[in-house]
Amino acid sequence: MKISKDVYFIVIFLYIGIFSASASDILIKHQTNNLRLELDNNGHIICLEDIVHKVNYISPSKDSYLLTCQIYNEQNRDGEVMPPLSAEVLKRGNGKSVICLRYEKEIEITVSLAEKSDYIRMEIINVAPKGIVSQVNWGPYHTTMMGLTAHWLGMTRSDNFTIGLMGLEPNTDADSHMTEVASYTNDGSSLHLVSRDYTRDRFYHGHNNNETLRHVEPLHNVTVKGSAVALYGSNSGKDNELAQIEKIELAEHLPHPMFHGEWNKRTKEGQKFCLWGYYTEDTFDDFLEIASQMKARIICRPNGFFANWGHFDIDKSSYPSGIEAVKRDGEKAKTKGLTTTVYTLTSFLKPMNEREPYIAPIPDHRLQTWKVQAVLAKDFNKDDTVMTFQKSDELIATLNAAANKVVRVDNEIIEFKNFTEDGTHIVTDKCQRGTFHTAITNHTKQSKAILMYVSGYHNFYPGTLNLSNEVSTTLAKRTLQTGAENFVVDGFESCLELGYGCYGGNTFLKNYYDICRKAKHETLITGSNITQYTWHMLSHMSWGEWDLKRGMRGSMLDYRICRQIQLGKNLIPKKMGQYYPDNASVEDIEWAMGISTGWNSGVDFQLDLNKFAKNPNRKRIIEQSALWTDARDEKIFTKEQKMLLRQADVEYSLKKESDGKWHLMFGKFWQSPNFKQLSSSVFNLRPISGGKETIAPCSISWFWTHNPGTCDEVILSDDLIHTKGTTPSQWKMTCEGQHFQFVARVPCNAPSGVKNIKVQFGDQLIEIPMVLQPGEYLAIPFSVPWICVYNSEHKVIADKLIRGQIPVMKKGAEETVSVSCEPLNGGQSKLLINISSRNGYFYQNY
Repeated sequence: MKISKDVYFIVIFLYIGIFSASASDILIKHQTNNLRLELDNNGHIICLEDIVHKVNYISPSKDSYLLTCQIYNEQNRDGEVMPPLSAEVLKRGNGKSVICLRYEKEIEITVSLAEKSDYIRMEIINVAPKGIVSQVNWGPYHTTMMGLTAHWLGMTRSDNFTIGLMGLEPNTDADSHMTEVASYTNDGSSLHLVSRDYTRDRFYHGHNNNETLRHVEPLHNVTVKGSAVALYGSNSGKDNELAQIEKIELAEHLPHPMFHGEWNKRTKEGQKFCLWGYYTEDTFDDFLEIASQMKARIICRPNGFFANWGHFDIDKSSYPSGIEAVKRDGEKAKTKGLTTTVYTLTSFLKPMNEREPYIAPIPDHRLQTWKVQAVLAKDFNKDDTVMTFQKSDELIATLNAAANKVVRVDNEIIEFKNFTEDGTHIVTDKCQRGTFHTAITNHTKQSKAILMYVSGYHNFYPGTLNLSNEVSTTLAKRTLQTGAENFVVDGFESCLELGYGCYGGNTFLKNYYDICRKAKHETLITGSNITQYTWHMLSHMSWGEWDLKRGMRGSMLDYRICRQIQLGKNLIPKKMGQYYPDNASVEDIEWAMGISTGWNSGVDFQLDLNKFAKNPNRKRIIEQSALWTDARDEKIFTKEQKMLLRQADVEYSLKKESDGKWHLMFGKFWQSPNFKQLSSSVFNLRPISGGKETIAPCSISWFWTHNPGTCDEVILSDDLIHTKGTTPSQWKMTCEGQHFQFVARVPCNAPSGVKNIKVQFGDQLIEIPMVLQPGEYLAIPFSVPWICVYNSEHKVIADKLIRGQIPVMKKGAEETVSVSCEPLNGGQSKLLINISSRNGYFYQNY
């Protein structure tokens, strides 16, 4: 067909016009050596490009704004999220720009952007008008990256590239501790950081629905102005990602702890075997001897050496000679190659064996309280146990919300459990007088009663940032005075009780770090919880386990394995948590040392010297602990052996020959003898697509799940038979158990292997990019996104972490299950699915 010149020029003109309009939408461009950022004139991010591989990872299906904001509503809380309406360049040049983002309510936020060789630095330099914006959100930045996220650290990944978003100051972090800076989405993943305004009397916790009842001191200089982030790219892989982060830490003067010449994220010192125990000045030598024999490298005393929490005075009942004796024992440990620890429950405040001066004899006015104050309706004398308040709705709501009902009247602290309403009064009975070492006195009608915030281990908390930092200063002093090289901030969530979200904990730990750094004292820090900012200071993570109902092997097993996955994805040196081997068998110790080896994790044991002395296996336990520690120090384990050791239902033993050769030997599979197996019929499976032939009686045992059954009950479904390849088969089921797990098998006589298995439970899709050949099967052993493939002899031959989380089941709910897969080589396929679930086990996914 012949085209006229006029039509030809019209087409070219339109093409150029469309291209020019698209190009004109680009407001600014900034790039590093591997990442390009482009914004349009509405404040959208339209490009996050891996320059090397020429891939733009910004999601085309979701809006990604550079910065959204929220303003205070009438209740003094966060209002609706507002995206920018427009963006204007105020300055540009030399790799830098300043832009003004305009929002509803005539709000303007000015942001500076600066190119660095390894990251793009972005900071809020002005907000107008002042005092209205309650929160700003860097993101969410939606990407198409389908790899594993580092949810605490804030990284999204593809097969060969990583994009990260890092806060550069303590008030730019996640929404609260243990939450997600990076999150999975249906078509990729996203990044999101938050900065909050704390200039108003607004309590923010993040995990507590009593925020409107809580008191907080405004921080007049802590607002969203000054919030800063680094946006960066990296080639994928742990070493590449760590190298990129280290450059940002050093350039931005973020905490960058070193230990014996190594960055804390690269050293293995914090992962080394740690022995816990309640030793004293008198028993320290005995404890040190056992620790040395077991080849431990760190020792820790639970609850520390302290008679109180707050001032952290040395407990003279444990250490009569005081802090100098603690220091001498630390120096003695170093001569045997071990280091000591300062343990604390962060900002928990309470008397232990002595009164705590923040609480008694005169309670410090900076202790945390509830917002409401009560008023005595009657005199309350020394011998009285019934206290009467003037009634108010807010007081009733607060008393109902309080886990511990504790009030301060004058300088006396009084505690009660119950109250009743009597007309215009609230009456409390059976009051405990003079609690927490305060003095009992008379109190007159109309006296104010301050409701103290007491929770956790029946403890108080700091109510001001000043007091919180005073506590961390004291802990730093105790570390320096004792010479300890390890610091445990257990109960780190206590910092949320300040009411400043992540900011309270970030400043608490930063203050401790700065004091030690100024004194040139290197310390390994571990904690029970994490924020993105404290990631820099933590050298590893470990925690105590008190769920001993399942025995040594079963205590919080799902949780431990979940932690290994989380820590690995977030580039944190790993530990398996504490085990309690006082009554353990030799096989228990081999199992614990083996599984920690498999996950490349350290292990902690807590011993009671008196109980352990009665263990008939004591000598061999010590020998095995030392043997496995030596083997790990010598790096004898291969990748394949570590994969075998990750299996929790297998026992292995270790032997070293006189010629120095090592042998890892399979022992046996094991299961707990204590669980009850429910009938497959409780799932009440019914076919939706296909007929009755798609369901057959269960043809495997619980053993095939490779979960050792450290729980109350287990359920294994009938066989679900899928033969339609990529066309899904569907069934209806009745939910029973806590999590939706399964075993997927390709029978030995199947015509073909399969790949890319997809199992959907309700609206949650589990995609498994792995291959199963005839005779092979896979299982999800625990309620974590970890897939293991086994051969016909039940030996693990591959394992893989997958995206997302394992679905949680709601008892009695009806859900649809669908299954599909791709046959290999275009052949026919046959895939058998058995749904598995459990009841009665500890799991906490955060």
